[in-house]
Amino acid sequence: MARDEETGWPSRLLNVSYTALLFHPALLIVCVMAAVVALAIALWNASHEKFAHGTDRHLSAELLDIGQVPAGIKSDVKTAAIRDSRLNEIKLSQPDAAQRVADAFAVQPWVKSVVRIRKSNRGIKIDLSYRTPVAIVEVPPQGIYAIDEESVLLDGEDFSRDEIARYWRISVPQPLTEALSYGRKWNDLRISDAAAIAGFLQTQRSASGLMRIVNYTSPTRDRLRLGPFELWTARGIRVIWGSAPGQELSDESPAATKITAILEFIKNHGPLDNQTTQCFDVRAGTMQPATPNVAHENKDFLRLN
Repeated sequence: MARDEETGWPSRLLNVSYTALLFHPALLIVCVMAAVVALAIALWNASHEKFAHGTDRHLSAELLDIGQVPAGIKSDVKTAAIRDSRLNEIKLSQPDAAQRVADAFAVQPWVKSVVRIRKSNRGIKIDLSYRTPVAIVEVPPQGIYAIDEESVLLDGEDFSRDEIARYWRISVPQPLTEALSYGRKWNDLRISDAAAIAGFLQTQRSASGLMRIVNYTSPTRDRLRLGPFELWTARGIRVIWGSAPGQELSDESPAATKITAILEFIKNHGPLDNQTTQCFDVRAGTMQPATPNVAHENKDFLRLN
């Protein structure tokens, strides 16, 4: 009888109905606990970024990612954007946060355009296109100023002598400086046209031996009164270039034809600074010896150092 009692409990367990087992209190508790844990994990996965990083934080340098800034940029673009537009008063959670950040960077002198902006709980990622200096404008006696090919004035006064030597020099009498400010185009037709020439010729500057863009015209806002531009070597050998690219007169060759003629002449005759001829004219598309205009011999506006 005792033996039947010892072996009877497995039989009784096997006889327990699956329905009774399914609704057993202990099993129900385990299932509920498992469901709660699974729900907690799901909620954490969906929102842990928000809890970990917080979208209510005010914007700071750590929350703004502008990537690698190209060498040669003479301004702390991120710090300037935060300061100038008071971005530190904006919360990351604000619906217009990304647009306000884009607007803040778009007006920085060294920024050409905001290419792309992306916002997440971690912060704001901004892809920027930067301006590149192409010329140094001489403004005696105040000093020298860097501009890009659109004649936008770039801030930063710590250009080294070696850096300055990589850019064209622009020399005109009495450069207009009224309302001149960083990040805005230079409101002087001679300088804006010279900047266009510098941008077009930037990659050929070293090969040509030319380094200065000169215009003798007095200040004017009328292109019809604007005299031809000259390109100079370090020794003062001149090439009468003519008009800015796209602004050529009816009897003037395109800019591409002119630079090809200059480089072909150098290839056949050697560097311009080695020539005995002091002045050439390339406006017709070939390098022709020319006589300098004696009326242009006053060079007081040039900074030759």
